[in-house]
Amino acid sequence: MGLIGRTPDITLLEIQQRLIANGGERFAVSVLWRFFDRHGITFKKKTAHAAEQQRADVLKQRQAWFAGQLDLDHVS
Repeated sequence: MGLIGRTPDITLLEIQQRLIANGGERFAVSVLWRFFDRHGITFKKKTAHAAEQQRADVLKQRQAWFAGQLDLDHVS
């Protein structure tokens, strides 16, 4: 519980790895999830993409890269 207090954005996989490294305890991620669920502790899901993808400069670079890719639907 102290680990979560010190590192609120930690993932279940990271908790699993820390438990192994610190005390040799091995628990499946599903076991950890059930433990935290029983105690009413939830974790925010990580986003599927980085927030900086919406920055104007990064968005422009992504659009330029995408425009330069082959259109597989129209390749003969």
